[in-house]
Amino acid sequence: MYQVLLVDDEHFVIRGINSCVDWESLGFNLPLEAYSGTQALAIMKEKHVDVVITDIKMAPMDGLQLMKQIKETGNPCEIIILSCYNDFAYSRAAIQNGAFDYLFKPEMMPEDIQNALRGVRQKLDLRKQEKADLQNTSDTLTQAESAWITSVLDGYKKNMRENKDCGTSWIFDRLRAQPVLSRNGLIELCSNLVSIQLHDAPLYSGAIESIYSQRGNIFEGLHQLQSIEEFEEYANEVIQLIQAGPRFRIEIQKAQQYIRLNLGDSSLSLKKAANFAGMSKSYFSRQFKEQTGIGFAEYLNRTRIEKARELYSNTDLRIYQIAEQVGFSDWRYMTKLYKKLYRQNMTDLKRKD
Repeated sequence: MYQVLLVDDEHFVIRGINSCVDWESLGFNLPLEAYSGTQALAIMKEKHVDVVITDIKMAPMDGLQLMKQIKETGNPCEIIILSCYNDFAYSRAAIQNGAFDYLFKPEMMPEDIQNALRGVRQKLDLRKQEKADLQNTSDTLTQAESAWITSVLDGYKKNMRENKDCGTSWIFDRLRAQPVLSRNGLIELCSNLVSIQLHDAPLYSGAIESIYSQRGNIFEGLHQLQSIEEFEEYANEVIQLIQAGPRFRIEIQKAQQYIRLNLGDSSLSLKKAANFAGMSKSYFSRQFKEQTGIGFAEYLNRTRIEKARELYSNTDLRIYQIAEQVGFSDWRYMTKLYKKLYRQNMTDLKRKD
């Protein structure tokens, strides 16, 4: 079970989050509570915390300052930001500082918190499995084996950074020429190779489960192998599966997150999203279409219409109010797009109910 720390200077917010989540069924203990960033840091010195869910606007230490101080301590916990501010500067700062997710309080539903927790548990599970597998083998390695693995993996990562297409053969050819590793050494080497690939390729939520469903536990599978050739074949198969899996460039993922956080901004544009992603407008446009399969304008409209459908189904807001909240200056245009996408009028939703 993982441990969550809730941080907010408003007690009713913490009580609300606490009561809307079935923590145990999601794999978490009942959360710890802090009512300031300073108190949160004090708790984290005394108790182990895997996930911090924090408000962004607190005094005297806000959520961004808390994030930075947690990072400076080297604590690897995941952080989910809550905010009343659907603002470019806040969302960009949170994402750049490594926030796992950023939830907008006024529109936040219980399922949003639960989905964020499911995603973060997936990441924690993977990290835990990697650590366990590496620990099981590293305890039995000789100093020479550990040094060889460190050296060859450093070279492999350097080749990746320089975009050299060396593949795993670069490692296994050296290993065949100088067979310095025991079977446990081979397990650790391949575990590290797979871990590098998993962390290097930004994956869709759910992609890791997809990989595991096809190969089972990819780390446990290494313990069934014997020869260098078997380890090389297995590593190549798993790496190809990871590389062929659904993934986006991290810049496009961040741009999509930025779009979701700023739907209410009627001036949201390709240029703004490109600036947020740190790419030129034309290059971002090409990459976005290549990665998502549709152009930026169509993606933005679809995302706005989907959010409008959700608001119309779950709130008592009028159509013109919903249009304003999702960034349409003309509610008639929004209903026209809705009908084109769903092949029905928006008002048909409540007639069915």
